[in-house]
Parts: sequence; C-alpha cells; structure tokens
Amino acid sequence: MEVRQIIYVLADSLIVNRVIKREHPENAIVALCEPIKNVYIRNLEFTGDCAVGLHMHYAQHCVIENITSTDWTGRTMLLLDNGGEYNTIINSYCTGTEPGIEDAQNTWGVMVEGQDSTRIINSGGESCGVGQGMNYCIDTVSINAMGRFNTVNVGVYTASIRSGLLRPQVASPIVLDTVITEDCEDCYIVEPILFE
Repeated sequence: MEVRQIIYVLADSLIVNRVIKREHPENAIVALCEPIKNVYIRNLEFTGDCAVGLHMHYAQHCVIENITSTDWTGRTMLLLDNGGEYNTIINSYCTGTEPGIEDAQNTWGVMVEGQDSTRIINSGGESCGVGQGMNYCIDTVSINAMGRFNTVNVGVYTASIRSGLLRPQVASPIVLDTVITEDCEDCYIVEPILFE
C-alpha cells in the first residue's frame, strides 16, 4: 500500500487518505514529520557544485519561482521530494555543464518526486541527465517544460499516475527528447514543440 497522506495516528491505528494499493519491497519505511506549508521561495541562482541546490521534502502549497543556475556542476538543481502536494514551480531553469548520471555529472535540472497535484510551469534544464522530470507522481502536470542538450530532455518515470507534460519544448537530446516509462499509468506527453 502506498500512502499519499497520513490524516491521524492513534495508539493502535493509522488513518490515511488517498491510498494506492501497490507492491512494495519488504522493510519499507513509514516516517512522520511536519510538512513545510505555504512557503514562497524565489530568485535564487546556484553557481557551485553542491549535491543539490534546493531540496524539499513534504512541501505543501508552496511556490518556488525563478530558481536558476549558471555553469552548475552539482547533481540536482531543484528537487521537490516525497510527500509534497499542491506545489507550484515557475520559471526555474538549470544550466548544467556535464549531462549524465555519474558522480561528476549533472543528473537532474528540475525534478519532482512523490508529488500529488503539483504544477511545473516554464521550467527545465540543459546539459543534465534529465532537464525536467517526475518520478512516482500523481495528478502532477508540467506546462511548457524546457529541455535541450540533456541525455533525456523531459520525462515521466517510475510508476507515476495521471501525470505528464503539456507542450514541452525540446531540442538536441543526447539520447531522447521525451520518455514515459512502462510502469506509469495514464501518463501523457502532449504536443512537444521545438525548443528555439
């Protein structure tokens, strides 16, 4: 069972919302924490080589705007991670230096994982493993994603459900412009256009 939101914890029971029944590995971990709510982060530029520029778990109803990088040599510029819902990323773009997944390469430009009903608008990256992508998301949509010179420009991965990209702008991939992995359900990439 995959849990989208824990509503209440009692001494001998757990009340959950939006449960998805799915196989999980043994020893899966359930963690409790206080979500980050109603935060507005904007106008950050990363130029260094730290592992991740901005990395948020359990962000809810947050807006992340105008996060950028110049000659980024880190792993991931912007990552909204597990437990997030109803977030918005706007006008955020990673300019990496070395696309790929090895230690000295840029893995992800703008990435969302484990998000529910999150929106990504006019955002992406170049010279990364993936310019913009989503992993195990539900009802998450990207509008006008941008990706060029990446291993994969834009993609929907890892058991995402009803999530995808509208009008992604893509050009000059190293391997693929767009991808949806086979384990996704009802996901989409609609009307890719040329990144100019």
